[in-house]
Amino acid sequence: MNLTPGAVAEDGAMPDESLTLTFDARDAKAYYVREMTPLRNGSGSGVLRGNSFLLNVASAQIGDIRIGKGEVSFPTFMPKSKVELKPEQFSGRAHADVEIMRPNKRDVLPEEYGYKGVATFENMNISDLLGDIQFTDAKGKVDLQTRSMTVSADALIADDAPIKLVWRQNFYEGDGPSNIDISGVFDSSTGDLFGLSTRQLLRGPVAFAAKATGDLGAFKTLDLNADFTQAALTVDALGWRKPGGQPAFGELAMSFSDDAVVVNSLSIAGEGVDIVGGLAFNGYGALQSASLNKFFLADAADLSLNAQREATGVLAFTAVGPYLNAGPLIEQILDGTSSSGGESGIEWGRGVSLQARIDRVGMRGGVEYRDGALDFSRNAERLQALDFTAFGEDGNPLTMMMELTGSEDGPQRAIEARTSQIGKLMSGVFGVDSIKGGDGSMRLALHQAGEPGFAGELEARNLQVINAPLLARIFSAGSLNGLANLMNGEGIAFNYAYGLFDYADGVVSLSELRATGSSVGITAEGDVSFGQGGVANLNGAVAPVYALNSALGNTPIIGDILVGAKGEGVLAFTYRVSGDTGNPSVFVNPLSALTPGIFRELFQPSRTTRPEEAAPVPGEPPATEIPQPSE
Repeated sequence: MNLTPGAVAEDGAMPDESLTLTFDARDAKAYYVREMTPLRNGSGSGVLRGNSFLLNVASAQIGDIRIGKGEVSFPTFMPKSKVELKPEQFSGRAHADVEIMRPNKRDVLPEEYGYKGVATFENMNISDLLGDIQFTDAKGKVDLQTRSMTVSADALIADDAPIKLVWRQNFYEGDGPSNIDISGVFDSSTGDLFGLSTRQLLRGPVAFAAKATGDLGAFKTLDLNADFTQAALTVDALGWRKPGGQPAFGELAMSFSDDAVVVNSLSIAGEGVDIVGGLAFNGYGALQSASLNKFFLADAADLSLNAQREATGVLAFTAVGPYLNAGPLIEQILDGTSSSGGESGIEWGRGVSLQARIDRVGMRGGVEYRDGALDFSRNAERLQALDFTAFGEDGNPLTMMMELTGSEDGPQRAIEARTSQIGKLMSGVFGVDSIKGGDGSMRLALHQAGEPGFAGELEARNLQVINAPLLARIFSAGSLNGLANLMNGEGIAFNYAYGLFDYADGVVSLSELRATGSSVGITAEGDVSFGQGGVANLNGAVAPVYALNSALGNTPIIGDILVGAKGEGVLAFTYRVSGDTGNPSVFVNPLSALTPGIFRELFQPSRTTRPEEAAPVPGEPPATEIPQPSE
């Protein structure tokens, strides 16, 4: 006996070579057919193997007949079936008439047997017939022939996915592969019929016709035609959606092996969609490679896309083409980065890298850049590298690059962006569309792995703020109706703006925020939470007619007495914003505008101590700085 680990199959079958047992027999008695006269006085020798048995009879007697030579042979105890089906997979009603014909001769080969039969079935439930798919309420017919079997049936996959199935199973390899024809309707709940998950892409019914070759449950090839007209198709990462009722059709040709599923050719065509290429998945359904020569989704993407799974498990993408809408992807990344509940809806696996060269790159808020070049990589936990360059509508470059900070305790990775249109950057990345123009930079310091969110620093010159309802309400509450009207009209110009912020769990925390212009200066600090039920809690100061107002504030000694915070000016009122972000309460202390700065601090809402002066910004005149009080 030589029985190695794992040699015994689940059904108990052993390899023939795993066991050899020889024996001799004398005076043996055997029943070869229970109702017939038994064999007596038998003698001979035999050998039992792992999956076969052979007995050579030297002499025996059946009644009055003497036997001089005989043989009993079982070539295999457990022959391996081409169709691995078990009785417990079936439940329902069936009726069968079967005829088995054996030639009346001593030695009969398996192919010399004849079979003929017809079976009908109804209300049949079949489990695990195609992967994990369950067939219910099946009704049909089985036609059995000597060399093949054909099953025709109507059934349901899930409650609302009717199908028609014709399965022709050949018993002998010389007759060619078996084949299965399936047609019907599937949706996202049954879309993994052939091993491909569609739940994130598909909603609604899809009419299909498929032809597969190979044995049931072990396909070798599959050709599929699908009508997506009544289904909604969605690619969340690109913000693209095909609504139900809009025509679209697909074709694919697939091949299967024990450890891979290969989409040799794929095409999806319709209004607003044109995709052509091929894909390869491993046995667990994970993408291994992709070559999509044409990937067009209206207003979302127009490019060629390739991907290859590296030995490390990282999926490396390359994309080249005229257009890519990166706005939804940016939004998902930011939402995930800010949330302690998880990185985002995007599954990064072991990691993803992307090298893209795109003529036009769309971002949030309709912002668009041209000649975009992106090199991006991240592992399962965090961003590893980011280098992005593009050109704005003014022809000036936007650069974004990640660098390591060298910090051991604080943020270890930072992204710095520089542009002559800071307003476009704020709109394209964060969806803030109230800032126009602005030459400056923004720096994002990513928190350590496991800590949600990021910290940020923004600095800009020569920008304009327009249609900012909260600022307009602050100005109106301070009786600065002219500024409020400007804010809702042509906007208010600021010579300089600076601020720090932190973003985590949907909450932006502001500190040292200040903006100065000829018409007004303003400071702010506090928190704002976004989304449904968002709450604002902000406070700061407003100095109207800032250019003239701040001049007296810069006068030695007198300015220190009359001005509360350096740069606020003599006339500067304090404010507080609190409550629902959709309709917050705005409180202004009117007395603070007429009170010398040495006392104004006593009237500032939510402030109990005198703030420390902010450090001067290099190259910026001290007279135009409005420092933000710290807690």
